[in-house]
Amino acid sequence: GPDNLLIPVDIPIIALRLSKNLLKERLSVNVIASAFDLSGSTENTIGLELTRGGLWRADASYQLNDSLKLQLGYIMYYSGRQFGPFFGLETHDRIFAGLRWDFTLY
Repeated sequence: GPDNLLIPVDIPIIALRLSKNLLKERLSVNVIASAFDLSGSTENTIGLELTRGGLWRADASYQLNDSLKLQLGYIMYYSGRQFGPFFGLETHDRIFAGLRWDFTLY
């Protein structure tokens, strides 16, 4: 491959997304995980290391009625040891909430 790219094109990338609708499709639950250049390591309890970083996210949204929706979620990402999409950001966690109100102007 080309030698002048910031991130090699041949690194292994793992992505996972799980979604489930519950309560007559009013509740939606999502889990997303992604790892860039995953390698074996004994430095942590799961025996894997995110060489170029990764993230995971979980969220749930609930449709109160036709125009009002609530959302709550959590996201965590790791920078990794080598240059990658999250390099230099250290380890970050975030809890987020959302409120969506759809309306029509006449």
